[in-house]
Amino acid sequence: MAEYLFTARTPGGREIKSKIDAQSAAAAREQLQAQGLRDIIVHTDDFAARMYGSQLVNYTEEPDPAMLIEAQKQSGMMSLLLGMLKGSAMFLVPLLAWNAYSLYSGSHGTIDWIGFALTAGLLATMVWFAIPAVLFESLLRAQLAARWQDAERNVALLRRFKQGANIMPHMLEYYQAKNLIGMGRVDDAMALFGQHRGKAEVPDMLWLSLQASLLDQARHRDEAGELMRQLTEMMPDSAQVWLDLALNQALYGDLASAKHAVGEAEQRELNPIMAGIVPFVHGEIALREGRHTDAAGLYAQSLIELSPYLQQTALRALFIGIEARYAVALARCGKLETARQAWAIAAPVLAAHNEQKYLDDWLAAEAEAVAAGAMEKP
Repeated sequence: MAEYLFTARTPGGREIKSKIDAQSAAAAREQLQAQGLRDIIVHTDDFAARMYGSQLVNYTEEPDPAMLIEAQKQSGMMSLLLGMLKGSAMFLVPLLAWNAYSLYSGSHGTIDWIGFALTAGLLATMVWFAIPAVLFESLLRAQLAARWQDAERNVALLRRFKQGANIMPHMLEYYQAKNLIGMGRVDDAMALFGQHRGKAEVPDMLWLSLQASLLDQARHRDEAGELMRQLTEMMPDSAQVWLDLALNQALYGDLASAKHAVGEAEQRELNPIMAGIVPFVHGEIALREGRHTDAAGLYAQSLIELSPYLQQTALRALFIGIEARYAVALARCGKLETARQAWAIAAPVLAAHNEQKYLDDWLAAEAEAVAAGAMEKP
Protein backbone atom coordinates (compact mmCIF):
# COMPACT_ATOMS: atom_id res chain seq x y z
CA MET A 1 0.00 0.00 0.00
CA ALA A 2 1.11 3.55 -0.72
CA GLU A 3 -0.31 7.08 -0.60
CA TYR A 4 -1.62 8.72 -3.78
CA LEU A 5 -2.51 12.39 -4.10
CA PHE A 6 -5.67 13.06 -6.08
CA THR A 7 -8.04 15.76 -7.24
CA ALA A 8 -11.69 14.92 -7.88
CA ARG A 9 -15.23 16.28 -7.74
CA THR A 10 -18.17 15.04 -5.73
CA PRO A 11 -21.51 14.34 -7.48
CA GLY A 12 -22.52 17.80 -6.26
CA GLY A 13 -19.56 19.43 -8.02
CA ARG A 14 -17.38 20.21 -4.98
CA GLU A 15 -13.65 19.85 -5.66
CA ILE A 16 -11.62 17.61 -3.35
CA LYS A 17 -7.82 17.60 -3.07
CA SER A 18 -6.65 14.82 -0.81
CA LYS A 19 -4.82 11.48 -0.65
CA ILE A 20 -5.83 7.83 -0.62
CA ASP A 21 -4.07 4.58 0.31
CA ALA A 22 -4.05 2.08 -2.55
CA GLN A 23 -2.05 -0.73 -4.11
CA SER A 24 -1.42 1.27 -7.29
CA ALA A 25 -2.39 4.44 -9.13
CA ALA A 26 -4.93 2.47 -11.17
CA ALA A 27 -6.38 0.97 -7.98
CA ALA A 28 -6.58 4.46 -6.47
CA ARG A 29 -8.68 5.60 -9.43
CA GLU A 30 -10.96 2.57 -9.09
CA GLN A 31 -11.48 3.22 -5.37
CA LEU A 32 -12.32 6.87 -6.02
CA GLN A 33 -14.74 5.95 -8.79
CA ALA A 34 -16.41 3.47 -6.44
CA GLN A 35 -16.97 6.37 -4.02
CA GLY A 36 -18.96 8.17 -6.71
CA LEU A 37 -16.30 10.80 -7.44
CA ARG A 38 -15.76 12.16 -10.96
CA ASP A 39 -13.17 14.22 -12.89
CA ILE A 40 -10.51 12.20 -11.08
CA ILE A 41 -6.83 13.09 -11.47
CA VAL A 42 -4.30 10.87 -9.69
CA HIS A 43 -1.22 13.05 -9.20
CA THR A 44 1.14 10.36 -7.87
CA ASP A 45 2.83 7.76 -10.06
CA ASP A 46 3.47 4.25 -8.73
CA PHE A 47 7.23 4.81 -8.70
CA ALA A 48 6.86 8.11 -6.85
CA ALA A 49 4.43 6.62 -4.35
CA ARG A 50 6.91 3.94 -3.32
CA MET A 51 10.26 5.65 -3.78
CA TYR A 52 9.71 9.31 -2.91
CA GLY A 53 8.18 10.90 0.18
CA SER A 54 10.24 10.14 3.26
CA GLN A 55 13.06 8.77 1.10
CA LEU A 56 13.71 12.30 -0.19
CA VAL A 57 12.46 14.62 2.54
CA ASN A 58 12.14 14.11 6.29
CA TYR A 59 8.97 16.05 7.11
CA THR A 60 8.63 17.27 10.67
CA GLU A 61 4.85 17.06 10.31
CA GLU A 62 2.43 15.53 7.81
CA PRO A 63 2.04 17.96 4.88
CA ASP A 64 -1.37 19.01 3.62
CA PRO A 65 -2.24 17.04 0.42
CA ALA A 66 -3.89 20.08 -1.20
CA MET A 67 -0.73 22.11 -0.56
CA LEU A 68 1.44 19.38 -2.13
CA ILE A 69 -0.77 19.31 -5.23
CA GLU A 70 -0.69 23.08 -5.62
CA ALA A 71 3.07 23.12 -5.02
CA GLN A 72 3.51 21.28 -8.33
CA LYS A 73 2.46 24.50 -10.09
CA GLN A 74 4.56 26.92 -8.05
CA SER A 75 8.21 27.61 -7.50
CA GLY A 76 9.68 26.44 -4.22
CA MET A 77 9.74 29.89 -2.62
CA MET A 78 6.24 30.80 -3.80
CA SER A 79 4.86 27.48 -2.58
CA LEU A 80 6.56 27.94 0.76
CA LEU A 81 5.28 31.49 1.18
CA LEU A 82 1.68 30.61 0.34
CA GLY A 83 1.74 27.50 2.51
CA MET A 84 3.17 29.29 5.52
CA LEU A 85 0.81 32.24 5.18
CA LYS A 86 -2.14 29.89 4.92
CA GLY A 87 -1.04 27.85 7.92
CA SER A 88 -0.30 30.82 10.16
CA ALA A 89 -3.13 33.12 9.04
CA MET A 90 -5.32 32.29 12.04
CA PHE A 91 -2.56 33.61 14.33
CA LEU A 92 -0.92 36.23 12.14
CA VAL A 93 -4.03 38.16 11.07
CA PRO A 94 -5.32 38.79 14.65
CA LEU A 95 -1.82 39.74 15.79
CA LEU A 96 -1.38 42.21 12.94
CA ALA A 97 -4.82 43.67 13.64
CA TRP A 98 -3.86 44.03 17.31
CA ASN A 99 -0.57 45.70 16.36
CA ALA A 100 -2.34 48.05 13.95
CA TYR A 101 -4.82 49.08 16.64
CA SER A 102 -1.97 49.71 19.09
CA LEU A 103 -0.17 51.92 16.59
CA TYR A 104 -3.34 53.73 15.53
CA SER A 105 -4.45 54.43 19.10
CA GLY A 106 -0.97 55.50 20.16
CA SER A 107 -1.12 53.02 23.04
CA HIS A 108 2.23 51.53 24.05
CA GLY A 109 1.41 49.75 27.27
CA THR A 110 2.74 46.40 28.38
CA ILE A 111 -0.06 44.51 26.64
CA ASP A 112 0.74 46.29 23.35
CA TRP A 113 4.42 45.40 23.59
CA ILE A 114 3.42 41.79 24.22
CA GLY A 115 1.46 41.91 20.95
CA PHE A 116 4.44 43.32 19.07
CA ALA A 117 6.70 40.64 20.59
CA LEU A 118 4.31 37.82 19.64
CA THR A 119 4.10 39.07 16.05
CA ALA A 120 7.87 39.41 15.82
CA GLY A 121 8.30 35.91 17.25
CA LEU A 122 5.84 34.39 14.77
CA LEU A 123 7.48 36.13 11.80
CA ALA A 124 10.95 35.11 12.99
CA THR A 125 9.80 31.49 13.27
CA MET A 126 8.39 31.61 9.74
CA VAL A 127 11.66 33.00 8.40
CA TRP A 128 13.71 30.41 10.31
CA PHE A 129 11.74 27.52 8.87
CA ALA A 130 11.78 29.14 5.42
CA ILE A 131 15.58 29.14 5.19
CA PRO A 132 15.99 25.53 3.92
CA ALA A 133 13.31 25.98 1.25
CA VAL A 134 14.84 29.26 0.08
CA LEU A 135 18.29 27.65 -0.06
CA PHE A 136 16.93 24.66 -1.98
CA GLU A 137 15.20 26.91 -4.50
CA SER A 138 18.43 28.89 -4.87
CA LEU A 139 20.29 25.61 -5.42
CA LEU A 140 17.94 24.58 -8.23
CA ARG A 141 18.21 27.99 -9.89
CA ALA A 142 22.00 27.97 -9.65
CA GLN A 143 22.16 24.52 -11.23
CA LEU A 144 19.78 25.59 -14.01
CA ALA A 145 22.06 28.54 -14.81
CA ALA A 146 25.20 26.34 -14.52
CA ARG A 147 26.50 28.48 -11.65
CA TRP A 148 28.15 25.49 -10.02
CA GLN A 149 30.14 27.31 -7.35
CA ASP A 150 26.97 29.02 -6.13
CA ALA A 151 25.21 25.67 -6.14
CA GLU A 152 28.02 24.16 -4.06
CA ARG A 153 27.64 26.92 -1.48
CA ASN A 154 23.90 26.26 -1.29
CA VAL A 155 24.47 22.54 -0.67
CA ALA A 156 26.96 23.38 2.09
CA LEU A 157 24.46 25.75 3.71
CA LEU A 158 21.64 23.21 3.47
CA ARG A 159 23.77 20.74 5.43
CA ARG A 160 23.91 23.26 8.29
CA PHE A 161 20.17 23.74 8.69
CA LYS A 162 18.27 20.88 10.32
CA GLN A 163 14.86 22.43 10.92
CA GLY A 164 11.74 22.30 8.74
CA ALA A 165 11.47 19.86 5.86
CA ASN A 166 14.96 18.37 5.88
CA ILE A 167 16.38 16.97 2.67
CA MET A 168 17.71 13.48 3.30
CA PRO A 169 21.55 13.18 3.35
CA HIS A 170 21.70 11.00 0.23
CA MET A 171 19.65 13.61 -1.66
CA LEU A 172 22.09 16.34 -0.65
CA GLU A 173 24.90 14.21 -2.02
CA TYR A 174 22.89 13.64 -5.19
CA TYR A 175 22.70 17.41 -5.71
CA GLN A 176 26.37 17.75 -4.83
CA ALA A 177 27.13 15.06 -7.42
CA LYS A 178 25.23 17.13 -10.00
CA ASN A 179 27.44 20.08 -9.09
CA LEU A 180 30.58 17.99 -9.52
CA ILE A 181 29.42 16.81 -12.95
CA GLY A 182 28.76 20.40 -13.93
CA MET A 183 32.33 21.25 -12.96
CA GLY A 184 33.67 18.37 -15.04
CA ARG A 185 34.45 16.04 -12.12
CA VAL A 186 32.33 13.12 -13.33
CA ASP A 187 34.33 10.34 -11.64
CA ASP A 188 34.20 12.14 -8.29
CA ALA A 189 30.45 12.58 -8.68
CA MET A 190 29.84 8.91 -9.41
CA ALA A 191 32.06 7.84 -6.53
CA LEU A 192 30.26 10.19 -4.13
CA PHE A 193 26.76 9.02 -4.97
CA GLY A 194 27.83 5.41 -5.49
CA GLN A 195 28.52 5.14 -1.74
CA HIS A 196 24.77 5.16 -1.10
CA ARG A 197 23.91 2.07 -3.12
CA GLY A 198 22.65 -0.72 -0.91
CA LYS A 199 21.95 1.47 2.11
CA ALA A 200 18.70 0.77 3.93
CA GLU A 201 17.39 4.31 3.50
CA VAL A 202 18.04 4.26 -0.27
CA PRO A 203 15.93 1.59 -2.03
CA ASP A 204 17.69 0.12 -5.04
CA MET A 205 15.10 1.45 -7.49
CA LEU A 206 15.48 4.98 -6.13
CA TRP A 207 19.26 4.75 -6.40
CA LEU A 208 19.02 3.49 -10.00
CA SER A 209 16.66 6.32 -10.94
CA LEU A 210 18.91 9.01 -9.45
CA GLN A 211 22.03 7.38 -10.90
CA ALA A 212 20.39 7.38 -14.35
CA SER A 213 19.74 11.10 -13.94
CA LEU A 214 23.40 11.72 -13.09
CA LEU A 215 24.58 9.64 -16.05
CA ASP A 216 22.26 11.58 -18.33
CA GLN A 217 23.70 14.87 -17.09
CA ALA A 218 27.21 13.49 -17.65
CA ARG A 219 26.11 12.65 -21.24
CA HIS A 220 26.52 8.91 -20.68
CA ARG A 221 23.14 8.47 -22.36
CA ASP A 222 23.52 4.79 -23.27
CA GLU A 223 24.34 3.85 -19.67
CA ALA A 224 21.48 6.01 -18.41
CA GLY A 225 19.11 4.32 -20.84
CA GLU A 226 20.20 0.88 -19.65
CA LEU A 227 19.43 1.77 -16.03
CA MET A 228 16.05 3.12 -17.12
CA ARG A 229 15.39 -0.16 -18.92
CA GLN A 230 16.21 -2.05 -15.71
CA LEU A 231 13.69 0.11 -13.86
CA THR A 232 10.93 -0.81 -16.32
CA GLU A 233 11.62 -4.46 -15.51
CA MET A 234 11.61 -3.82 -11.76
CA MET A 235 8.46 -1.66 -11.74
CA PRO A 236 6.58 -2.29 -15.00
CA ASP A 237 3.35 -0.69 -13.73
CA SER A 238 4.95 2.75 -13.34
CA ALA A 239 4.24 5.28 -16.08
CA GLN A 240 7.19 7.37 -14.92
CA VAL A 241 9.88 4.78 -15.56
CA TRP A 242 8.47 3.98 -19.01
CA LEU A 243 8.28 7.68 -19.86
CA ASP A 244 11.88 8.28 -18.70
CA LEU A 245 13.03 5.46 -20.99
CA ALA A 246 10.89 6.73 -23.88
CA LEU A 247 12.39 10.22 -23.65
CA ASN A 248 15.94 8.86 -23.42
CA GLN A 249 15.44 6.66 -26.48
CA ALA A 250 13.60 9.33 -28.49
CA LEU A 251 16.39 11.86 -27.93
CA TYR A 252 19.46 9.65 -28.07
CA GLY A 253 18.57 6.04 -28.80
CA ASP A 254 16.49 3.70 -30.89
CA LEU A 255 13.16 4.96 -32.27
CA ALA A 256 11.52 1.54 -32.06
CA SER A 257 12.39 1.37 -28.35
CA ALA A 258 11.07 4.91 -27.88
CA LYS A 259 7.76 4.05 -29.54
CA HIS A 260 7.39 0.92 -27.44
CA ALA A 261 8.22 2.71 -24.19
CA VAL A 262 5.88 5.66 -24.76
CA GLY A 263 3.13 3.22 -25.74
CA GLU A 264 3.62 1.40 -22.45
CA ALA A 265 3.52 4.70 -20.55
CA GLU A 266 0.25 5.72 -22.22
CA GLN A 267 -1.41 2.51 -21.04
CA ARG A 268 -0.76 3.45 -17.42
CA GLU A 269 -2.07 6.13 -15.06
CA LEU A 270 -0.51 9.43 -16.14
CA ASN A 271 -0.51 12.46 -13.87
CA PRO A 272 -0.90 15.87 -15.57
CA ILE A 273 2.84 16.50 -15.85
CA MET A 274 3.51 13.12 -17.42
CA ALA A 275 0.56 13.55 -19.76
CA GLY A 276 2.16 16.80 -20.91
CA ILE A 277 5.50 15.08 -21.58
CA VAL A 278 3.95 12.40 -23.82
CA PRO A 279 3.49 14.81 -26.80
CA PHE A 280 7.14 15.85 -26.38
CA VAL A 281 8.22 12.24 -26.86
CA HIS A 282 5.94 11.83 -29.88
CA GLY A 283 7.24 15.13 -31.24
CA GLU A 284 10.83 13.94 -30.98
CA ILE A 285 9.94 10.73 -32.78
CA ALA A 286 8.19 12.73 -35.53
CA LEU A 287 11.18 15.09 -35.87
CA ARG A 288 13.62 12.22 -36.28
CA GLU A 289 11.32 10.64 -38.86
CA GLY A 290 11.22 13.87 -40.87
CA ARG A 291 7.59 14.72 -40.07
CA HIS A 292 8.44 18.31 -39.18
CA THR A 293 4.93 19.79 -39.23
CA ASP A 294 3.65 17.01 -36.97
CA ALA A 295 6.64 17.51 -34.68
CA ALA A 296 6.02 21.25 -34.34
CA GLY A 297 2.38 20.65 -33.46
CA LEU A 298 3.27 18.03 -30.85
CA TYR A 299 5.92 20.23 -29.23
CA ALA A 300 3.42 23.09 -29.08
CA GLN A 301 0.86 20.77 -27.50
CA SER A 302 3.39 19.69 -24.87
CA LEU A 303 4.27 23.29 -24.01
CA ILE A 304 0.59 24.18 -23.67
CA GLU A 305 -0.23 21.19 -21.45
CA LEU A 306 2.77 21.86 -19.22
CA SER A 307 2.22 25.63 -19.03
CA PRO A 308 0.46 25.46 -15.61
CA TYR A 309 3.77 24.19 -14.19
CA LEU A 310 5.99 26.82 -15.81
CA GLN A 311 6.86 28.39 -12.44
CA GLN A 312 8.23 25.11 -11.07
CA THR A 313 12.01 25.54 -11.10
CA ALA A 314 12.63 21.79 -11.07
CA LEU A 315 10.85 21.53 -14.45
CA ARG A 316 12.54 24.47 -16.15
CA ALA A 317 15.20 22.30 -17.81
CA LEU A 318 12.42 20.22 -19.36
CA PHE A 319 10.69 23.34 -20.70
CA ILE A 320 13.97 24.57 -22.15
CA GLY A 321 14.51 21.25 -23.93
CA ILE A 322 11.01 21.26 -25.44
CA GLU A 323 11.35 24.90 -26.52
CA ALA A 324 14.66 24.13 -28.24
CA ARG A 325 13.24 21.17 -30.16
CA TYR A 326 10.16 23.23 -31.04
CA ALA A 327 12.48 25.85 -32.55
CA VAL A 328 14.20 23.20 -34.68
CA ALA A 329 10.88 21.83 -35.92
CA LEU A 330 9.61 25.31 -36.79
CA ALA A 331 12.79 26.08 -38.72
CA ARG A 332 12.43 22.81 -40.62
CA CYS A 333 8.87 23.89 -41.50
CA GLY A 334 10.14 27.20 -42.87
CA LYS A 335 8.81 29.33 -40.00
CA LEU A 336 12.18 30.85 -39.29
CA GLU A 337 11.21 34.01 -37.41
CA THR A 338 8.97 32.16 -34.95
CA ALA A 339 11.68 29.50 -34.65
CA ARG A 340 14.24 32.15 -33.72
CA GLN A 341 11.90 33.52 -31.05
CA ALA A 342 11.55 30.05 -29.54
CA TRP A 343 15.29 29.45 -29.73
CA ALA A 344 16.02 32.75 -27.97
CA ILE A 345 14.15 31.39 -24.93
CA ALA A 346 16.19 28.20 -24.78
CA ALA A 347 19.61 29.33 -26.00
CA PRO A 348 21.08 30.91 -22.81
CA VAL A 349 20.55 27.82 -20.64
CA LEU A 350 21.65 25.38 -23.36
CA ALA A 351 24.79 27.42 -24.02
CA ALA A 352 25.60 27.56 -20.30
CA HIS A 353 25.35 23.75 -20.12
CA ASN A 354 27.15 23.26 -23.46
CA GLU A 355 24.36 21.03 -24.79
CA GLN A 356 26.03 20.48 -28.14
CA LYS A 357 23.36 18.22 -29.65
CA TYR A 358 20.69 20.88 -29.23
CA LEU A 359 23.03 23.61 -30.49
CA ASP A 360 24.14 21.61 -33.55
CA ASP A 361 20.58 20.63 -34.48
CA TRP A 362 19.45 24.25 -34.27
CA LEU A 363 22.36 25.59 -36.34
CA ALA A 364 21.73 22.96 -39.02
CA ALA A 365 17.99 23.69 -39.15
CA GLU A 366 18.54 27.45 -39.23
CA ALA A 367 21.18 27.21 -41.96
CA GLU A 368 18.92 25.01 -44.08
CA ALA A 369 16.00 27.41 -43.66
CA VAL A 370 18.16 30.41 -44.56
CA ALA A 371 19.58 28.63 -47.60
CA ALA A 372 16.09 27.80 -48.79
CA GLY A 373 15.08 31.43 -48.37
CA ALA A 374 12.43 30.47 -45.86
CA MET A 375 9.88 33.14 -45.08
CA GLU A 376 7.18 32.69 -42.50
CA LYS A 377 3.71 32.72 -43.99
CA PRO A 378 1.35 35.42 -42.66
